[in-house]
Parts: sequence; C-alpha cells; structure tokens
Amino acid sequence: MRLNAQTISYGQHTLAFLNAFRFLLPRLSVPALRWWIAAVLTLCAAATIYLGLICIDLAARLHWRSDLTWYDLGFYGLAPTTEYQSFAHSVPDIEFLQQDSRCSQEHIFLAPRGPLVEEPGGLILDAEGDLVWRQTVEGGGEIQDLRVQEYYGEKYLTFWAGTVMEGRKQGSWFMARHPRIESILPTMDNTYTVRHEIFPGGDYDTGDMHEFEITADNTALITIYEPIAADLSSIGGPSKGYLLDSIFQEVSISTGEVLFEWSASSHVPINKTFWVSTSCREDPDSAFNGCGRHADSAFDYYHLNSIEKDEEGNYLLSGRNTHTISCVDGQTGDILWNLGGQDNEFQDLSEGAATNFSWQHHARWHNDTQSISLFDNRGASTIEGPSESRGMVVDVDVDSRTAVLRASYYHPQQMTSLSQGNVQILDGTGNVFVGWGRSAAFTEFSPEGEVLCDARFGASVFFSFGPVTSYRAFRHSWVGKPTTWPSAAAVDGSIYVSWNGATEVAKWQLEGTDDEGEEDDFQVISQTFKYGFETELNPPTGKRYSIIRVVALDGEGRVLGVSDEVDCDFDEEWTTPMAIAIATSTATILGFLFTLLIAAMVYRRRRWKRAVRCEYELLADQGALE
Repeated sequence: MRLNAQTISYGQHTLAFLNAFRFLLPRLSVPALRWWIAAVLTLCAAATIYLGLICIDLAARLHWRSDLTWYDLGFYGLAPTTEYQSFAHSVPDIEFLQQDSRCSQEHIFLAPRGPLVEEPGGLILDAEGDLVWRQTVEGGGEIQDLRVQEYYGEKYLTFWAGTVMEGRKQGSWFMARHPRIESILPTMDNTYTVRHEIFPGGDYDTGDMHEFEITADNTALITIYEPIAADLSSIGGPSKGYLLDSIFQEVSISTGEVLFEWSASSHVPINKTFWVSTSCREDPDSAFNGCGRHADSAFDYYHLNSIEKDEEGNYLLSGRNTHTISCVDGQTGDILWNLGGQDNEFQDLSEGAATNFSWQHHARWHNDTQSISLFDNRGASTIEGPSESRGMVVDVDVDSRTAVLRASYYHPQQMTSLSQGNVQILDGTGNVFVGWGRSAAFTEFSPEGEVLCDARFGASVFFSFGPVTSYRAFRHSWVGKPTTWPSAAAVDGSIYVSWNGATEVAKWQLEGTDDEGEEDDFQVISQTFKYGFETELNPPTGKRYSIIRVVALDGEGRVLGVSDEVDCDFDEEWTTPMAIAIATSTATILGFLFTLLIAAMVYRRRRWKRAVRCEYELLADQGALE
C-alpha cells in the first residue's frame, strides 16, 4: 500500500516532538524537575480555588427554584425583547405566568433600564402585556417613574429623565405630550406632548429621580440629592468627608416657586443609618454607593425615596437607609414621629411584623391616614443572606402610637429585590399591584393576598445582577391620542401596521391604488381587527396594487388616522393554485437532491478516514513510528 504524503508528514512531526522531549528531559535535575512540577501544580490549584470561589459566589446569587420556566432560566436572553416590522424600536418581551379574570384591565406602566437594555424608556402596555406606547431617550439617559397623575383635573404622564453623574442621578421631571423627549422631568397629556418641565428651585440645578408627586394642591413634591461637607467619624468614616444629603421641595408647577424645603441632614443624625461603608465605591458613575471621601462619591446615609403630602399639610417620608417611615411637620420641618428604624415610636401589635421592614420604598397613606402601604425590600446586598421582599399594608393609630400589620404580599417565587419597588392599591377592586423593582417583575394580588396575575420582563434566575429593572410599576386607565400617524411596512408579501400610543383603534382598513392613483382612487381591500401592538394584514389577491395605505378605525368605524403610502408590488401570479403547486414540487425536488448530496459527502468522508487509518497501521507495522 502506498503511504499518503499527509500521513507521513504527521508521523515525522510526532517523531520530532518525542525526540526533542527526550533531549530536554535529561538536562533537568530531579530537584529542579520536582520544583517545576510543584510550581505548576500550585498555580493550577490556586487558579482553580480562585475560579471556584467566584463561581460559588455567582451561583449563590442565582435564584434557583424547581418551578422555573425556560424564560426564567434565560434561554431567551437575560432581558428578552420583541421587535416589529412597522416600528423601529424593540421592547421587553413580557411573560405572564398567571392571568386571572379578576385582574385589572387597566394599562401597565413601566420604565425598563439596565446594562442589557439597549433602549431605556417608558412603556405603556395593555392588560395582556402588549405594547401600547414606547418612549425613547436620546443621548443615553434614563427614564424613571412613568405613571399617570392629575393636574387641575387633567390626566398627564409624568416621569423623570436624566443620567448618572457625580455619584447621583441628575435630571428633571416632565409632564408631557410628545413620544420623544430628551433629558428632562416632564408631564405629558394624552397626545404625548410635553406640557411642563419641572426643575428644583434655589441653588440646585438638577433633580433626583426618586420622587415626583403631584399634590391635591396642584403642586409638585420633588427629591434632590446634594453632596455636602460633613464629619463622618461617628460611623467610621473620615472626619472631613462628604455626605449625600437627601432634600425635598414642594414647588409650584406653573411658576417654579419653592413653597417648602426640607433636608435630612438638618433633622436626622448620621449615626441613625444602617448603610455601612464596607461595600462602598469611589466610582462617580456608581450612584448612591460612595464612601464619603470625595464630593462625587458622597456617603448616602438617608436615601429619601418617597414623599406624600396629607390633608393636614404634613409630609410622609421614606428613608431607605435608616429603615424609617417619618411624618414631617409641614410648617416647621420637625419630625413628628418615626415608624421603624432606630427611633421607632410605635408599639408593634403584630409581634414585630409591622415595624421590622428594611431598605423600604414607596410609602403611601390610605383610608384617611389610618393605614400605610410600602414596599419592604428586606435586603440591600447579596452579603446579607437570604431574605424575601414583600408589599405590606400597616394600620397605624398615630394618637396611641400603635401599629398592626394588616397584610403582606409575597411573590410566589420568593423574590428578593435589592433595590427599588412599589405598592399600589387599585381603586375600585382594592387589588394590590406590586412592582418588584430590581427584580424585573410585577404581580397583582387580591386584597387578601391571593396571586391573580404575575409577569416578568427578564430572566428571574439572574435578577440579583440587575440586567433589567424598573424603578416602579403601575396600573392606570389611559386614553392615548398621538399626534403622529400609523406606521405601515410591506415585508415579504405582507403588510404590517402599528400606531405608537393610540388606544382607540379597533380595526385596520387596508386600501390600495395603482401608480397613477389620486387620493380618491384608493379602494378598500379589507378590514382586520386590531390585534396586539402590530397587526399583520393580508395582501390583495384578486387585483394588483402598487400603492398601499392603512386607515385606523375606532369601534364606531370613524377614521382616526391614515398611514403613509407604501410602495408594494404584489404580483398575483404567485398566488394561483398552479403557481403554488409548482413551487411546492420544486422545493420538494431540491430538498431530495440536497439530501442525496449530503449522504454522498458523508459516505466519501468515511471511506477516506478508513483509508487513512489503514495507512497509519501499515506505517506502524513497518516501524516508521518507532
């Protein structure tokens, strides 16, 4: 048998390697060889231990359960998205694990952001989780706290927009009516047009994202975070350090006048904090985690994250890092009482369950200031050990200083949200809607605590890493009337249509004309019920049209809007039965030929491998490899 040249080459290289190894081995003394072996083994062991510790730490942060879905495990991505043909922006792919008919049919409001969110911005979803309106942010900023509020009896979309700078969130608030915004804090009306942009008053240039609450007096409550020089020695920090002060203002929306201002540093001692500096960072791009040595990494000892004004003119505050819900006098700024924290003034009649909340968010009055709802995070870092976040409602008697836990609302998968979150008690039904903050999920409960609807917009196993989050989540009734027009696209023989922000569309009417057609020449082709955000329409089959447009109709058949004209040359000859039969037959024949080709290639490869093995064995028998 003739030897293959490639086989001979492999054998020669193998012999050369073995000869070189036998030449070098005698040059090493036994002690030196042992030293090198020990060094290599030590390095391998150290690397293995180091990587093992990292893997153990990462694995400990994963949220493992037996009832996880493929979505939870990240098989569709850590932050799955949906894309459309007629709309240029992607949106989170919402997965409902449970949907009960008793759930609210109001819209869902989110503001997803995070390292895996390519386009952060506000979202309005319908009750099924389908997109209604997608807000986008230019310049790489963030949108926070998107919701509906009333101002002089008119509904507005309100939200904060800004960026992370100098260790804090800096931006402004909006009340707006336009689907695209830049870094501001606005309000929107139902046409998505910005009507108001609110900035803090006094010496502050930008506002913090944690709260923007419109009061019954048609004023706005806003948060401000400002670094100030402070002595941090009482908590183990530098004597000449910096404190990230929590400030709130009540301002006039129309004039910007500051009506009231309060700061935590003037009323709350630094040593009341539970926030420790062991996990602090000096990185100015890491918001609220500073060690206090520099102004752009100031120590966030209080962390004000919610404000509400009551009928008596006093303010209900949530201080996350002091574990307190406080009532502040609306005239003097003095703290009238504290619920929770080191200075808790309430007797807990629920054996501690009403006042043992920690790292909480979003405190709100209910029942004429007889009860308080809040989101109890019960954890701020993974080093604190296992915990379980909850929504909770506490009945309080301010006069007698007693507190009773009325209800707790836990996620069915025992989630821990390390930051953010909110609780909303829905009007009418009394259902409780919980946004899980850093854990990208929202759940609706009955007043008694039964889970009615449960959804997420990220892989739950990885929630502790925060790939996608939403500061808060809300349900509101909403009617959107955008000033833009429907968007249509022709793709692969189909027409796709959507209308960002429109809530009153019931049907889509497909119309067509030829190249020479005028406005009156468009003919009605078909009508299709709107389904989801984007609806696929069937192209014409009986007649050829070169220009297509789509008309939005409401439930009464009235025209709401018309899309731009779309050039689409649908050729009817490919929709006849004969054409379909020819195409099917051709595809079948090509598939059969392709299968034969693959089989022949596999057969030839197997024959070649057998020949090489025989040649190699012959070479070995002849002593060529000795």
